[in-house]
Amino acid sequence: MSLQTDKISGQLYMWLVDERDKLLKIVRLKYPHETQFQFDLADFESYQSLYSQGCINLSMGNSIPKNNTKYCNNCRKHFYTKRPKIETSVDIKIGLQLEQIFKNSLNDYFAKYEPNLVCEKADEERLNMPDFKICDRETGKVIIYFEFKCIFKPFLSIAKHADPNYMCYSHSMTLDSDVKLTTQLELIESKGLSDRTVYLYWYDLPCIKGIFWAPSSLVKEKLDSTVQYARNIVDGDYEGETKRGHTDKIYLPLHEMRDFSSFVGKVIYDHKTP
Repeated sequence: MSLQTDKISGQLYMWLVDERDKLLKIVRLKYPHETQFQFDLADFESYQSLYSQGCINLSMGNSIPKNNTKYCNNCRKHFYTKRPKIETSVDIKIGLQLEQIFKNSLNDYFAKYEPNLVCEKADEERLNMPDFKICDRETGKVIIYFEFKCIFKPFLSIAKHADPNYMCYSHSMTLDSDVKLTTQLELIESKGLSDRTVYLYWYDLPCIKGIFWAPSSLVKEKLDSTVQYARNIVDGDYEGETKRGHTDKIYLPLHEMRDFSSFVGKVIYDHKTP
């Protein structure tokens, strides 16, 4: 990671959360943290410490910072005392609104800097395709597909429940690991889209905020090899006798994922490359 790419990622994230009041209104039922969707100099410094330096340390075989005392006490107090209920139908509605915000933000960026690109829904018929695609406006050629996720609270006890080496900020990017994910990965592979599909996270914790992504190959690798965790089933997982909540999870490691700047850069590069 470089200071320049960190700055670009930070600027892109500030663009995304520019209408903070609107975003807070969407997630108001889920007890947002007081720093939710806020990004300033302190957040940028924390981003560099926990993400950028962590990636460097990981590649060098050194330890990754395990906490950031400026945030940890406040974070634990908030998320241990204000745990949002799991209500699958409500979560889906919130997710759809956040999807629209992200899509519109990307398209505003493209309209200003890359007018030949447009982000559109990719799975209108619910066929297990990824959520979105970015296309060439004129030819309709798909440059990239991406599955979109939002994580706005840390899994504070992940080390106890999943793996003693996991840290809350570095492994809270959960992914449902049931038949839907398996079916989606098989579909991506069968259509020859593995090189053009990524899993993208809107990640906003008190200590680290940004957009992070991983290629589908990394997701498949983690599904095959990583620790999986089944959370407790709660009432909100069911509508009548139908289970709608996903309870089996894997964890994508932050320090093996890429940043917002590299996502936009990849899209632009792939678009211009024959």
